[in-house]
Amino acid sequence: MFENLFSLSNLVGFIALVFIFLTFFSDKRKTILSVQTLGIVLLGIHLYLLGEKTVIFFSLLMAMRNILFVFVEEQSHQNGILVLWLFFYTLVLIWGWESWVSLLPFLGSAFGTLAFWFASTKHIRCCILFSIMPWIIYALIINSFPTLLVELVMLSSVLINIVRFDILKAGEK
Repeated sequence: MFENLFSLSNLVGFIALVFIFLTFFSDKRKTILSVQTLGIVLLGIHLYLLGEKTVIFFSLLMAMRNILFVFVEEQSHQNGILVLWLFFYTLVLIWGWESWVSLLPFLGSAFGTLAFWFASTKHIRCCILFSIMPWIIYALIINSFPTLLVELVMLSSVLINIVRFDILKAGEK
């Protein structure tokens, strides 16, 4: 069915794109986290199939973070939880260090965790913008078209929904 691993990887990446696209079309924190978890896992598998072995650990940590933040919402905003996740990302960075490029998934993951640490969906959307840029650069460096599309779709989705939920709704009040 698949001519090579690259084709399979891209298929998984494009399925991840669908879930990431749907992520920010909700104004409910739990829905955002749940849908994004599926996209994160699929995108991690895509990158793993491309040979990016360390990134799967960032993806798994991000998925576990989202699950924790969904089920233990009142605990997820504590400073200790944020520091714990940043510590895990730092361990993965040290363990999987190859070059300065290794910093990009680390920064994207760290800013994403900071974003979802907030309770307010407005703050989530604003902070997630800072996690997108390192992932875009990373996607360009490793030649991952699905990852680049995911990040560009996420950027568009976040910007659209900042207007939709944060600017237009604020104007209605």
